[in-house]
Amino acid sequence: MIVGDAMKVRIQGSTPVDRWFEGYVHFVKQMEVGLRFHSSFNYRKGQLCDVHFELGRFPIRRMHQAMDRPFLFDRVLFPNASHFGAITPPTLTEVQTTRRTVVNRLIADNLPQLTAISAIKNRKSGTPPFVIWGP
Repeated sequence: MIVGDAMKVRIQGSTPVDRWFEGYVHFVKQMEVGLRFHSSFNYRKGQLCDVHFELGRFPIRRMHQAMDRPFLFDRVLFPNASHFGAITPPTLTEVQTTRRTVVNRLIADNLPQLTAISAIKNRKSGTPPFVIWGP
């Protein structure tokens, strides 16, 4: 289950015409799932419930789209110079624009960090991902 998935629940032993209550997954931890139901669902700790899971279509659709597209493992896992295209440093205007949007003043006053952020922010889509370490 993932956040946003829905499920229908009713108290076990209810008659077939009893109402099903729909709840949604709000968080998922290792062995715990947080669900939320309407306040009219009267559940007492220890009661058994009948449950129907409903998988969301959107995540499955995204998974299928990802499988249909070609994936270049080398470009992502072991990029080389040919995967980056022409690398040009950001212009002073781009760096100044980045400076105005930075929340952390320590970074805004650090020209090398601003230049790195501008270079990453202005990369064309499809370039290899960056691994960033720092503040």
